[in-house]
Amino acid sequence: MCMRIIFLLVWIFYVVKAKDDVKLICSPPTVQTKPGQGVVLSCAVKPPFDLTAQTVEWTRGTDVVVHRYRSQGDDKTDQHQKFRGRTVLIHQNLKDGNVSLRLINITKEDEGNYSCCLPNYVRCSNITLIVGPDPGDIAGIIAGVTIFVVGAVAVVLGILIRSNDTTNYNYNYNYNSKTNESDDIRAQTRSYKTKRHLKKRKSKKNT
Repeated sequence: MCMRIIFLLVWIFYVVKAKDDVKLICSPPTVQTKPGQGVVLSCAVKPPFDLTAQTVEWTRGTDVVVHRYRSQGDDKTDQHQKFRGRTVLIHQNLKDGNVSLRLINITKEDEGNYSCCLPNYVRCSNITLIVGPDPGDIAGIIAGVTIFVVGAVAVVLGILIRSNDTTNYNYNYNYNSKTNESDDIRAQTRSYKTKRHLKKRKSKKNT
């Protein structure tokens, strides 16, 4: 009887110690993707061991059930509606301690913090999903910026051209005005000299 008790205590000790040695690690801690694509949230236990008979829970935030595996099968009872038909947990990988989850048809709303937990081992690990902009949105933004820049350049060039034309007009006008004034003065001077010359000749004849 005593041997059985000792054996049971030793077994419990090793079970507890084995659970304490288990580490659940999601790596990399941050994953980035784009809308419409698929992504894998990588997570595994170290040292690796068979998790086929264990419960695996993936959640988003604190209460949104993304995927749950228990009793050696997928349990969709509490799975959130938005994730139904969009999650894949490969059962064969559980034998190697791999609990990675694949998400398909990603949307911007899927962005956030995800947690993978092994309730029987009281182990959890977190991973962050970042969903970038749709390539179509990027193309639209680039096209809009390009149109704005081209329009702004055209406006600036138009202002510069008008300013240059106005400056040239004012310069030509002033130059022509001064030229005309000079011509008038020279003509008046020649007329005055001619009149004086005629008067002098007339005075000499009379003498």
